[in-house]
Amino acid sequence: MRALCAVCKTHYSTVQGLKHHLTTHSRHVSESDKRFICDECGAKFVTKSNLQVHINWEHFKINTHRCTKCTKIFRSRNALTRHVNYVHNKKRPPRNKICDYCGRAFTTQTILQSHIRTHTGERPLHCAHCPATFAHSAALYTHNKLLHTPK
Repeated sequence: MRALCAVCKTHYSTVQGLKHHLTTHSRHVSESDKRFICDECGAKFVTKSNLQVHINWEHFKINTHRCTKCTKIFRSRNALTRHVNYVHNKKRPPRNKICDYCGRAFTTQTILQSHIRTHTGERPLHCAHCPATFAHSAALYTHNKLLHTPK
C-alpha cells in the first residue's frame, strides 16, 4: 500500500513511513515539537540525532562521512549511503514526487516544482538585466549567456 503526504507530494511505501515523515519533517511539526536546541546557535530539532548531526557538521566541522569512491563529503551517514547507492551503485532513486496535473513522477521536490510550471505557466525567475522572465533556471542561464555576456 502506498501512502501520500499531500503537502510534500511524496509517496511512501508504507503507512509507517508516512507517519514517520509527518512526525519528523520540519514542514509538519510546530516549533514546540522541536525540543532539542543547539546551545551554540539556537537551531531547533525534532530529534536528538538531527541535533547531533547539526553540531558535528556546523560547529565541530566533523566530516567523517566521506565517499571512498570520490571526493565528496556528507553531513550524515544516511546522505552518504544515498549518494553511494544512486551515484556509484547506479540504483535509481524512487520517483515518489507526483505531479497533480498529469501524474508524472519525479525523484526530487525541486524537479517536480520545476515541472509543475509547465502546467501553470509560472515564470518566477527574472533577468537582472532586462524584463525577461523564466520558468527554469537553465533557461535564465542560457538567456544571460547569449544576450548579456560580453563577447
